[in-house]
Amino acid sequence: MNNKDFEETLKKTQRFSSAVMNAGRIL
Repeated sequence: MNNKDFEETLKKTQRFSSAVMNAGRIL
């Protein structure tokens, strides 16, 4: 896995985490 793929995965993970946090606040 090269660095660029890793960065993309990290961004997706952070976006997903933010979405989960927002959903948790709404509930």
